Amino acid sequence: MQINHPSSEMSNSKAESRAAPSSDSLRRIPALAPHPPVARKSLALTVRQPILALLDGPARSGAASRVACESSVRRWGLPLGFALIGLAILPIDLPISHWFLDHNCPDSLDKLLSLSESFAHGLGAALILATAFILDPATRSAIPRMGIASLGAGLFANLGKLVLSRTRPDHFSFHGTVWDTFGKWFPLTSAGSGGQGFPSAHAATAAGLALALAWRYPRGRMWFFFLAALSTMQRVSAGDHFPSDALWGVAVGLFVALGVLPGGLLSPFFGRLERSLAGHRG
Repeated sequence: MQINHPSSEMSNSKAESRAAPSSDSLRRIPALAPHPPVARKSLALTVRQPILALLDGPARSGAASRVACESSVRRWGLPLGFALIGLAILPIDLPISHWFLDHNCPDSLDKLLSLSESFAHGLGAALILATAFILDPATRSAIPRMGIASLGAGLFANLGKLVLSRTRPDHFSFHGTVWDTFGKWFPLTSAGSGGQGFPSAHAATAAGLALALAWRYPRGRMWFFFLAALSTMQRVSAGDHFPSDALWGVAVGLFVALGVLPGGLLSPFFGRLERSLAGHRG
C-alpha cells in the first residue's frame, strides 16, 4: 500500500510553479527592442561610387548623371592620380625599359602583349566601335560620344608630342639619366617619330575606349580595363614608350573620356546629339 505524504505533494507543486512561469508573468516581461541596423559603408565603395555610377549610365542614366556631377572633384582625381604616378616612377623608367629591350620578357607574355596592341590602335578601336554599331542598335546613337572618348583621346595625346619632345626607349642610348630623354619645348614636328614619346597616344586611346565601353556595357568593365592594361604595357615592352609616358597617356585618355561621358563638361552636347540621332532613327 503506497502512502502519499501531503508535504511531498506541496513541494512538488511549488517546484512546478517555479519551473513554469504563468502567462501573466510572461506578459509582464518587457520585449527586447531590436538593435538598430548598423550602417556600413566601406571607404573603397565611397571612392568607387562615382565611377561605378558613371559606368552604369545606360541602366540609370538620370541617377548616374546626378551622382557624377555631385562628385566632379573626385572623378577628376582619377586622371590626376595616373599623372602623378607617372611622375613618381620617372626614376625607374630607364631600368624597366632597358629590361624589356634586352628581351627578358617571356615569349608567351610578349606574344600576348603584341596581340593586345589592337585594342589601343586607332584602327582597332574603330573596328570595335563598328562592331558595337552593327550588333547593338541601342548603342548606335552613342557611337559619336564613344568615338571622341577613344579616338579623340588619342588625337589629344598627339598634341602633347608637339609640346614637349621625349626620346623613345628604342632610340635612346641609355648612357645618360632619365632627364636626358627629354628634349626641347614646342618641337612641333621637328623631333621626328623617335622624339615623340611623350605621351603615349596608344595608351590614351585604350583608356578612353575601355571607359566608353564600360559605360555602355558595365558587366564587361573589368574585361575592358584588363585589355587596356595589356595594351598599355605593350607600349613599354615594344620599346615605343617609357612607363611614365604610358601612364601619362592613360591620364590623357581618362581625362578626355570623363569629359564626354555622363557628368562631363561636354556630356549635355552629346546627350542632345544622341536624342536627335535616336529620333531620326525612330
